[in-house]
Amino acid sequence: MKDSFVLTLIIAFFLLGNVQNTQAQFLKKLQKKIEQKVEQKADEKTDELLNGKDKKTIKSKEENPTTKTPSENKTQKTVEPVQKKSKNNKDFSKDPSIITYASPSEHFNDFVLLTHKGTPRFGDLNLYNPANKGYAEEKEYHKKMKLINTGFQCFKSLVNLKYSDTFMKNLDTEKPTTNRPSSSDQKTRNNEEVQHMLRNMVAPNFCNSDACKNMYLGDNEFELLRNYRNFTKEVLPDLLKWSKTFFKEDSQIIYYVSRVTPRSYDFEKKGFWGSLSFNLFGPRQSGNLKLESHFEPKAQYESTINDNLGPYKNIQFLIPIDVAVAESFQKNKNMLYLVRKIKLSIPSEPRENLSLLKFSYYHESPIIDIYQDAALTQKITSISFEELILKK
Repeated sequence: MKDSFVLTLIIAFFLLGNVQNTQAQFLKKLQKKIEQKVEQKADEKTDELLNGKDKKTIKSKEENPTTKTPSENKTQKTVEPVQKKSKNNKDFSKDPSIITYASPSEHFNDFVLLTHKGTPRFGDLNLYNPANKGYAEEKEYHKKMKLINTGFQCFKSLVNLKYSDTFMKNLDTEKPTTNRPSSSDQKTRNNEEVQHMLRNMVAPNFCNSDACKNMYLGDNEFELLRNYRNFTKEVLPDLLKWSKTFFKEDSQIIYYVSRVTPRSYDFEKKGFWGSLSFNLFGPRQSGNLKLESHFEPKAQYESTINDNLGPYKNIQFLIPIDVAVAESFQKNKNMLYLVRKIKLSIPSEPRENLSLLKFSYYHESPIIDIYQDAALTQKITSISFEELILKK
């Protein structure tokens, strides 16, 4: 009995030791497998980081780009992509009295001019004046007038550029200057003339892209040099090329509008006496570019008129109007708008500076059309220079 108990006890200890050994071996193998998995994952992550395969990180960077430093932003100003051209002339898309000159480059804005019968109109403008209207009409009126005034500045600046070759060949394309034209050296003065024109006439009126707007801007001299050089190399050639499309054959047909105030009626001759100036642009001009006109008669009737011009280059003549119509004009204080068709030309003589642009002109037709509104939609009558009654 005692021997049997001892044998059973020995067998139990043996089995217990075997189970513990088996469990220990199983845990050891499990631990080894876990360590291998951890090492494998660590190796894969290291490879992704070293080989640039972390797709999640890349996507995150694309969606949330790093904010640039102020110095990086300043540098980008010089090389910023050209902006999309503004469509600020859409108000005139269906207006028959407006013509739009489309820019050939995204660096510049389009501009508009008033027209009459599809031909550029100068002189007294259509003011689009919304008399006794509300705030919305007044706001629209000011917007239109700003575009029209800017358009005229653009037009004359482009013509000025076209005839600036003598000065342009001395332009320093590497170094900007803010000096007013004053140098006694002709080449230096020519450079000052061109840069003064670019700074005061081109920048305020034409520019759409930063490359154009920043031609004379910069937070320091290095940025200023970069911007100016970028303008002269990338922008100015397109502007000069555009200027060559104006005044083809050195001339331009226009309609010139003069406003006349009807005063005392001449019952004997049945008409108002009016004054017509042959100095097209006059002494009161705004801006950095003045225009000057010289009447050069071509037809016989023009020579007759030229012989009768007064000291202020004008004539006094009769505007025939029926008594009934004349009375309504005086009651309503209406104006008369006289329209002439003129051919402008550029004289061949050398230019002295870029702040004065001279034209010569003659009349394409002896007919003067007379309207009672600035929009030139209500025609009253027509008279001819060939039958004009001049005041003695």
